Amino acid sequence: MKIIYTDLDGTLLDHNTYSFAAALPAINQCLMTNIPVIFNTSKTFKEAQYLQEQLHLKSPFILENGAAVYIPKTFAREIGIELDACIKTYDCLETTDYIIKVFAKPNTHWQSILADMPHWHSSFKALSKISTDELIKLTGLHQTQAKSAQQRQYGEPLFWLGTDSEKQLFIKEIKNHGAVPIQGGRFLHINGNTDKGQAQQWLTALLKSVCSGLIQTIGLGDGMNDIPLLENSDIAVQIKSPAYDYPPLNKTTNIIKTKLEGPAGWNHAILELCTK
Repeated sequence: MKIIYTDLDGTLLDHNTYSFAAALPAINQCLMTNIPVIFNTSKTFKEAQYLQEQLHLKSPFILENGAAVYIPKTFAREIGIELDACIKTYDCLETTDYIIKVFAKPNTHWQSILADMPHWHSSFKALSKISTDELIKLTGLHQTQAKSAQQRQYGEPLFWLGTDSEKQLFIKEIKNHGAVPIQGGRFLHINGNTDKGQAQQWLTALLKSVCSGLIQTIGLGDGMNDIPLLENSDIAVQIKSPAYDYPPLNKTTNIIKTKLEGPAGWNHAILELCTK
């Protein structure tokens, strides 16, 4: 059984337009062959939920750089996860539609710490403090997308305004408060000790516990915050970006570097890997 873990911005979605059109042939192939496509993203619940509806996906998804795993109850029942046992065994939360495993502190924790660092306030714009219109200008998102991006539950993304050397000094200081900053495609994400790899490992272990046969994980990403995602996948697909180099990896085997950018590269790699 193959499982796909994928970043969104710059990977499944075009870096500039946020379009997934070029990846649709491979997405449809995955739907026809029952290969789960699992978002592993810095995006919010609302953003991931909307994209799942657009792509007709019903798989779990990992949010806000590994802060939480959302498992649709319909998916859990289909593959044989006992809901009550899962909730008790893994200390999960429950809503009407999802089982949720949370790894992170709420975003209010990081907002409070940042508020106590006024000497840095001119060097960044916090996502929670800017208007929707300003976010649209910074990212190119549509209004509905921008509003969804602001509905964060865990980390606090910062749009950095200072120099790279100032950023390194800021990172060093905020690490002393327990933060583990992660650089994404556009934002510096202030999180706790969570990452895409930790959440992915947890979900893969859960799926292996209920699925018979060999599971092969395929990870796709284009940015520095995707390194844990790629390192924890059996096959790592480094998606070519128009904005920066391929994310560097420690692993040396089962690595693919796409020649095409974004969703076009995603589409080519998945069709090659999942139609053999």
